[in-house]
Amino acid sequence: MIYNIRGENIEVTPALREYVEKKIGKLERYFENTEDIHVHVNLKVYNDKQGKIEVTIPMPQLLLRAEERHDDMYAAIDLVADKLERQIRKHKTKVNRKLRNKETKQVLVTQNNNPPVEENEEEEFEIVRTKHFSLKPMD
Repeated sequence: MIYNIRGENIEVTPALREYVEKKIGKLERYFENTEDIHVHVNLKVYNDKQGKIEVTIPMPQLLLRAEERHDDMYAAIDLVADKLERQIRKHKTKVNRKLRNKETKQVLVTQNNNPPVEENEEEEFEIVRTKHFSLKPMD
């Protein structure tokens, strides 16, 4: 993962950078190819000494984004990491469910693919009588 960590009204210390990389780095286990993933982290501090962290992870089929405000920046990082993990698990579950449903439909189609009914049996029936009804138009 390639990290882009910026700070607004706060200096990004090496300890803060390490903590962000450690917490967000735990999400790598959910991805197969992590070299191409860019992580944008924006740290802000407001006048009321409350910190805000925004994390954006753009991916080809998915955009993961989470933000959290908290008095303690480290606690905000923990909360954002939890939010992102929930989003990833939700997406993976949805994808797996769709794949599982596709596979079951294919299995059902192959099982129902019995040999067609012989047409000779259908030709043996004769039309005995037909009925005609006169209908009035619905004006």
